[in-house]
Amino acid sequence: MIRKAKLILPLLLASSVGIANAATESSDVRAEIVARAITLVNDVGMDFGQILPFSVPGTVRVRAVGSLTVNNAQVVDTTTVTPSRWTVTGISGGRFSIDLPADNTIELNNGNGSSMQLTTFEHNAGATPTLGPNGDTTFAVGAALQIGPNQAPGIYQGEFNVTVNYL
Repeated sequence: MIRKAKLILPLLLASSVGIANAATESSDVRAEIVARAITLVNDVGMDFGQILPFSVPGTVRVRAVGSLTVNNAQVVDTTTVTPSRWTVTGISGGRFSIDLPADNTIELNNGNGSSMQLTTFEHNAGATPTLGPNGDTTFAVGAALQIGPNQAPGIYQGEFNVTVNYL
């Protein structure tokens, strides 16, 4: 009996102090690379309409919401005045940023040596725009046109860039 106890005791001690049970299991891993990049299309260009300048510097501001503010000038025909309108497409629910030009970096020229500057660019998409359930949204961009005293007549043209990026 003592001999059996001597054999069982080391086996009991070994199983309680040094031998452990282990288990291993694996997990699936998945990643999806999205093929739909964010895109931007200019639907409508910005138009300040026909402007009658004064003998002092003036400003015509087309707001992103469509309103018009005029200082020291007169807009003769307001029916053509419009902010530029844009459509963004991408991933449904995707948040994005909108980058607009800095003040006085965009110049409109009449082809005869006269120019005017755009300032105070703004958009109406909010602080953190988000693409809708269909993966798209629209927004407008407005700016202020700086008119010189007795600005030379002509059709002034130019262009500006808008950049959108996923956040």
